[in-house]
Amino acid sequence: MRIYKNYKIIRADLLKAANLLAACSLLAFFFSCKSDLDNDLRKKYLHRPKDQIAPVDSSSVSETRRITNLNGEWQARKKDAESWEQVWVPGAYDFEGEVEFKRSFEIDSSLASHSFKLVAFGINNRCKLFLNNDFIGAHEGGYTSFAIELDRHRLSFDQPNELRIEVDNSLLPRNSFPLKHRPMSPRNFGGIFRDIFIAVAPAISIDDLQISKTFSEDFTECQLSVVTSLKGKNPESNQLSLRLEVWDADNQKKLAGADVQFEGKITRETILLDVSGFELWSPDNPKIYELKVNLTQKGNVLDEEILKIGFNKIQVQDNQFLLNGQPFALRGFDWFEDFPGLGPIADLKRIKEEILRIKETGANALRVVGTPPHPYLLAVCDELGMLVFEEMPLTLIPDIRFEETLFSQLALNYCKEMVARDAYHTSLAAWGLGTDLLLESANSESFFHTLTETVKRRSTRPIYLAYRFLDTFKLPASVDFVLRDFYNKDLDELMNLVKGHNSKKALVLSLGYPARLEREQGLLGNSTDISADEKFSVEVQEVQAYKLNRSVGNSELQENNAGFFIHTFADWQEARPNLFLGATSDAVLNKSGVVDFDREKRIAFDAVKSILKNNRFINISARSHEPANPNIYPIVGLILILFFLFNFQRSRRLRGNLRRIFLYPHGFYMELKEKRKISALHTFFISLTICSVLSIISSSILFNYRNDFVFNEILNLIIGSVDLKLKLIWLVWRPAWLLVVSTLVFYLAFTFLTLVLRITSLVLGQNLPFRQFFTLVFWSSANFIWLLPIVPIYFRIISQTAWAASAILVVVFFGLWACGRLLQGLKVVYSMSFLKVGILAMILFVSILGGISWYYNVKYALFDYVPIYRQIIAVGF
Repeated sequence: MRIYKNYKIIRADLLKAANLLAACSLLAFFFSCKSDLDNDLRKKYLHRPKDQIAPVDSSSVSETRRITNLNGEWQARKKDAESWEQVWVPGAYDFEGEVEFKRSFEIDSSLASHSFKLVAFGINNRCKLFLNNDFIGAHEGGYTSFAIELDRHRLSFDQPNELRIEVDNSLLPRNSFPLKHRPMSPRNFGGIFRDIFIAVAPAISIDDLQISKTFSEDFTECQLSVVTSLKGKNPESNQLSLRLEVWDADNQKKLAGADVQFEGKITRETILLDVSGFELWSPDNPKIYELKVNLTQKGNVLDEEILKIGFNKIQVQDNQFLLNGQPFALRGFDWFEDFPGLGPIADLKRIKEEILRIKETGANALRVVGTPPHPYLLAVCDELGMLVFEEMPLTLIPDIRFEETLFSQLALNYCKEMVARDAYHTSLAAWGLGTDLLLESANSESFFHTLTETVKRRSTRPIYLAYRFLDTFKLPASVDFVLRDFYNKDLDELMNLVKGHNSKKALVLSLGYPARLEREQGLLGNSTDISADEKFSVEVQEVQAYKLNRSVGNSELQENNAGFFIHTFADWQEARPNLFLGATSDAVLNKSGVVDFDREKRIAFDAVKSILKNNRFINISARSHEPANPNIYPIVGLILILFFLFNFQRSRRLRGNLRRIFLYPHGFYMELKEKRKISALHTFFISLTICSVLSIISSSILFNYRNDFVFNEILNLIIGSVDLKLKLIWLVWRPAWLLVVSTLVFYLAFTFLTLVLRITSLVLGQNLPFRQFFTLVFWSSANFIWLLPIVPIYFRIISQTAWAASAILVVVFFGLWACGRLLQGLKVVYSMSFLKVGILAMILFVSILGGISWYYNVKYALFDYVPIYRQIIAVGF
């Protein structure tokens, strides 16, 4: 008898040890995730090489103007840090948080009568600026340039001045621009990552120039409309005059000129110039002219500004682009401003090298995805002949955001700054005002109308919306064309999608393929054999090039669109790890470029070059690769079935308990209420079987959707930690490990439910042991055992598109069935009516789930995205 009692004690202790082991294993796994806030500024800071910290482009300077260059050595420290560290600007820190920058500068006293303006080409994302400890301004929106007028009385001449900038690049779920949740977006670098300087101009100077062009029908003449505004105080304003001239600098020839005399106070003035004898700008003939604007007083030049302009007109008609009135074949690349070792802080020389490399392929357009580029890029594209499609980061925005004044104003200011800076550039081809916007509410439609009107006031270029996840079911009338992102689509699927495009708007495609293959373990270079890795690398490149060859060179596909962009020219870093990219050491590096991140050519480079430049195909022999079908699922599933049948056959008591729980559940629950003990070994066996079944099913679902971009973005929405996301990716691409971990997760989830029910019983004045509730929870879920026959083939079932939804609904049904059985058990154990048990369960459910939902809604605005993802999933099905 004593031996039997000791056996029961030991068995109970083993069950407790199993629970403890499961909890400790999971805690060890999750606590091994590094804190995303644990970032060292020195290690995480990127900057231009010190010998490339050059003054800003000379085009910003004329004989009457100069700059005080603030690029160079600065001091920086993280928020609340005591010591300052030396850094170089332009530079960027690769983490989210607050960093404070400061530096000193001097201004010569000979300039004391001039006007001063602090100009920053890019500070990401929010910043506050202080001059000699006086607050002078703030700005939000990292990729647009801004300027702040400096009061000369706050400056010290011939003495050091201190400029201090507090930078915060953390993104918020509701009130930042862009928002925290921004699918398929580039890495969020922070800091003063573009050039910064003080522009020095005469006291009375030209403040702003707005240019528009009206061409004759044959494009031989152009009326240039220049809206000028002046700044400064001058009591003799009636003696001010402006002189505008258009010059061909290459041939030292003046094409046109006009004068205007200011009468009364200084104001804005519109000047018209009739220009003829010019060459039209195109990618093949990027002819640039100079617009010289001189402000004079009594014959003396007060100020001069020189802009480089070209003459061209871009239109969209009948599903085609027109450049200067002629059909234009749009062939370009998607591009992200991301360079190896530099991130977004490349200088003029590096940008020029990049554009020349892109032109080498025969491309004539560049889509800067999601963010306005450095102003240098547009200047280079003006000079070299490359059309630029510029976008603002208005990506997957819930309609409710447009009802909020703060967010709407942030987005509108961002748009104004983007257009004001870049509208005069000849290479600027079109404005992208958002990606995957629902625009279903009246507020969102009204906001978008305001946005387009803002653009059209300063630019005549076409406007477009991009769609990656959503369908283009509702397009505003102000949109000239739509860009559809069909990344990683096979040619047949691509053709069906293009032919199914039912919008009357012109269609531009973005298509591309990753430089990767399906590997069950998700690693692209884990072999110790270097030659094997090199062979695999070539195989990867061949598959990418082969797919691009078929899509880009397909004449039928090209006939059904107005042009296309290849995604992308170079590999780029995503903001967060992407499940699609696999469990590699660089899970944020999107390997979709025709050149890699280090700008080394892939086979796809030559394939695209041959098609775009010579309209010829290169012969690429790529083997077809079947999708991964892990053997671990059928093997573990069959072992689990055999394990269950073996124990089912050898134990008569186990068969009896299973029979009672399904046929006579009331009697089974009454035994638990009366504290009669069910065999702990049988309970452990049932719990292991149930958790294993659920583990195989959940693992199969995760592995099946590992290549689904929507699923990846849903994970981004609910998983805040980057390191935790990396670990989940590692597990998903290694199904064997995922089975182990998910089994432990389900085991602990059931244990947590047991604990909740035990605490509830104490509140109700009952003293049923924890063990009884543990038995109740698992045995009421025994219906999951009926899923055993389909477990070995579950992955194959859901991987077949036609059966995926049904297979998932079956699991949902079994989950609801288990909940009903648990409620039936609680009705008996708690001695309550079914109505009261239902109310109690609802209270518990709402309390737990509501608390979790409240947390996610506050931290990630989860509920705001539900309508969008519901639409996306509906489109997918």
